[in-house]
Amino acid sequence: MSFFGSQLNKPATTLVTDTDVELQNGPTDTASCLAWSPTADLLAISSWDNQVRIYQVDGQGQSQGKAAYSHEGPVLSVCWSKDGSKIISGGADKAARLFDAATQQSSQVAAHDAPIRAVKWIDASNGLLCTGSWDKTIKYWDLRTSAPVLSVTLPERVYTMDVTFPWLVVGCANRNIEIYNLNNPGTLFRHIESPLKWQTRSIACFPDGQGFAVGSIEGRLAIQYIDEKQSSLNFSFRCHRKEQATNKNVSDIWAVNAVSFNQQHGTFSTAGADGTICYWDHLSKTRLKIFDNRGGPITSTAFSAQGTYFAYNVAYDWSKGHSGALPSNVNKTMLHLVKDEEVRKKPKNKAAHALMSYFGGGANLNKAVVNDVELTSPPNDSVTALSWCPTQDLLAVSAWDNQVRIYQVTEQGQSQGKAAYSHDGPALDVCWSKDGTRVLSAGADKAARLFDVATQQSSQVAAHDAPVRCVRWIDGHNLLATGSWDKTIKYWDLRQPTAALSVTLPERVYAMDVASQLMVVGCANRNIEIYNLTNPGTLFQHVDSPLKWQTRSVACFPDATGYALGSIEGRIAIQYITEKDAASSFSFKAHRKENPTNKSVSDVHSINSISFHPVHGTFATSGGDATIVWWDYISKARLKAFDPQPAPVLATAYSSTGRWFSWACGYDWHKGHEGNMPTAPNKIFLHPIKDEEARRRPKK
Repeated sequence: MSFFGSQLNKPATTLVTDTDVELQNGPTDTASCLAWSPTADLLAISSWDNQVRIYQVDGQGQSQGKAAYSHEGPVLSVCWSKDGSKIISGGADKAARLFDAATQQSSQVAAHDAPIRAVKWIDASNGLLCTGSWDKTIKYWDLRTSAPVLSVTLPERVYTMDVTFPWLVVGCANRNIEIYNLNNPGTLFRHIESPLKWQTRSIACFPDGQGFAVGSIEGRLAIQYIDEKQSSLNFSFRCHRKEQATNKNVSDIWAVNAVSFNQQHGTFSTAGADGTICYWDHLSKTRLKIFDNRGGPITSTAFSAQGTYFAYNVAYDWSKGHSGALPSNVNKTMLHLVKDEEVRKKPKNKAAHALMSYFGGGANLNKAVVNDVELTSPPNDSVTALSWCPTQDLLAVSAWDNQVRIYQVTEQGQSQGKAAYSHDGPALDVCWSKDGTRVLSAGADKAARLFDVATQQSSQVAAHDAPVRCVRWIDGHNLLATGSWDKTIKYWDLRQPTAALSVTLPERVYAMDVASQLMVVGCANRNIEIYNLTNPGTLFQHVDSPLKWQTRSVACFPDATGYALGSIEGRIAIQYITEKDAASSFSFKAHRKENPTNKSVSDVHSINSISFHPVHGTFATSGGDATIVWWDYISKARLKAFDPQPAPVLATAYSSTGRWFSWACGYDWHKGHEGNMPTAPNKIFLHPIKDEEARRRPKK
């Protein structure tokens, strides 16, 4: 058992297998859909045998069935809620069912007049379920009520559907594609006919929400952008075709049964009835990888949330109805360990792959970024925090000049200021809501403010009796947590003007972080307060910092099993939550420099920032010594040391995909106003991450 209950909640972090691994005790009939939990290495599978099964996958690719529940007919689709606590499925029994991972109970939550072909979770507000049916409707459900909050009539039956907020793309019969902006879900944003001549079989939205991929029954795939200004980037290409041995002028053609995007890299896979799988990069128009024939049609695919695993099902795809369903047909679900080089985007270069002709060439080629890039138009004063949007490459920056700025970062590292708003005093921290639609910030003006990316308006949403030092969004609860020098943390439902809960602390808040249900608060006088957010008003654990000097920075492990602390005295502590893991806790010296005049003495600098890589779980520290170091706390190895910067490094952050590492340097105010010289540099840099820099090392 781990801190939050079962070990099911701990994602795999150490991978050793080099070959595909078959899932144990898989479905007894064809899998219709695969879906990974967004918070753990749990795989949900819906099947034609009327069952939904949930499997735990460990770091070596071994699987174990953890739960199952039934429909009264074939199950056609499955998805997870954003917090990983609920599984939702749609079936030929005209019902959608919810399975609660905590209680292990299932219940019906939605109904249509015909089979439900697709279910998708919409991560907005308190979350909505969207169901698409052969009754020619989509319905939106608030799971706290028994009736749909909205029903929308479509021109035809739903065959496939996908969501990347704020876009819902629905593929219907007769090549109808319906696009909805979920900020106004009842109104059709755009109707198009599929650019492919034959029936739509699969749809997947880009992770950045700019467009979608469409696969047809005739071995073609189309890349479509939603913004009409980008329509010149639309294209289609042939795939899952094979030249006939007896007539080389004719190709055997198979359906594109599944399209899945890698959330970290934005590249994608296609799977066909021909038994093959390909990985593609639509930006460089390159085929990245082709799998050997898997021995039967590929019916469904999915990348895990961290991009660690690629799951696929090999089985009869019902293209010939019951007559083709033979006992000898293969039926298995496989797990492929994803290597970063397989799925990483390629430079737009004609020499990148011989199969460029598949896409019809590649104009307007861009050079890949290899050097660090300086952000244009940085703040006018020292930066206090950096935070990347979880859904696209937008960087929010809070600063001592009272401003919060939002920058767009391109694939090539070029930046452009997109928005800004103000506090009435220095802005001390910044974060994003999980859906990437809102920016939240904390200020010395004793207020927290919200900036709505869509409306470009800001408003005050929280208040304290002293400066607000930290803000963190709590995913799953849709709450904002604020930590203040008034010795409280408060939780805010942004629909209400007053705090939902206020908790008194022993001292002022200096640092705070959240991962899953774990919140760690670093207070003055070395107090560390730990909360399990399933019960946010009750202190889970109090500890004195294992470091002898004041806490400066805190960061939770991505898997929520522990946290890292940095002190003002050049030390870092790695702390585990559970008592059984306590022996693995340790501390070490960092950001110290030998004094040139006395080699027995070291100059000691503050650990200003700690940031964890979202994919690999390694971390970065930055110091008052103007240096940055990357570490692997599992193997206790230093991975990389950056060249010294022109000033103390104040803040760091990895982008949500792990593509970019950002840092800010400037005066760190350790000498107050008298040390703030006009000549001090004030810069923000972007570093394009090479996978080998951030990947964990084997234990020695």
